[in-house]
Amino acid sequence: MFEVILAEIKDLKATQAQEITALHNCLAKIDEVLGQVPGWLKDAKVRFSKLEDKVEAMQQQVAQLRKSERLLEEVAGHRKLQ
Repeated sequence: MFEVILAEIKDLKATQAQEITALHNCLAKIDEVLGQVPGWLKDAKVRFSKLEDKVEAMQQQVAQLRKSERLLEEVAGHRKLQ
């Protein structure tokens, strides 16, 4: 029984190693392609990345505001009951 489990673990490790190698090759290809990208496109990518960061920060602020709004509504509802 343990031999079967050990064999499965070895198979999983081999599969993971193949997947990691494939991902590494993809990243190398992406890096190669990005090396050929004109400067203005790289700048646009950087600006887009910054915009994504700003959008994420705004989404977090909206979530916090919604949470605060719910708390205020609960407090207001509690005060009305008193």
